[in-house]
Amino acid sequence: MNICRLAITCILLTFSCGRGVSGPAVSDSLRARGEIRDVVRGFFLWYCANYESVSAIHLLAPAAENDKQYRLDRRGEEEYIAKVMASGFFAPDFPAKIRKYLAACEKLMLKSRQEEGPPEGLDLDLFFCGQEYSPTPEFVQTCEFTDLHITGNGASVRMLTTANGFCDIRLGRVRGVWKIAAICEFR
Repeated sequence: MNICRLAITCILLTFSCGRGVSGPAVSDSLRARGEIRDVVRGFFLWYCANYESVSAIHLLAPAAENDKQYRLDRRGEEEYIAKVMASGFFAPDFPAKIRKYLAACEKLMLKSRQEEGPPEGLDLDLFFCGQEYSPTPEFVQTCEFTDLHITGNGASVRMLTTANGFCDIRLGRVRGVWKIAAICEFR
């Protein structure tokens, strides 16, 4: 009797597992996961290719002689935003997040005079979220993706770098295409 139950249970499990493993929902999820990885990796490859021109944009206004106060350069800020948005990887509301972050940095700058080094908030790469990395395509290709979650038209993923760093990224669908909605300090 127990052998009969075991055989029936095995047959039922075989058929039910077969239906649960395939189908449109699973293939849609796998496709979305691949699209998300492609968008994130695509942006970072673009960033590496354009690193010199992006990092050459001055976000700080030149200081007056004997002035230890850092200030943002609004023209540089807009040029920076335009350059990043031209990549095509970001959601339309992303410029507001850059402006919000830079405004917060400026408040920190105005609270303290700094004798040397970059001002607080601008002392790391704003996209790689760190200082110890190499902005090369080879570096980007070695990054791993973990904690990828999709909920409706939104997603989040963590990109791990070989330099023991990580970058948290949120994405959203814009007209059916995944776009970066938040990354690193821009949230």
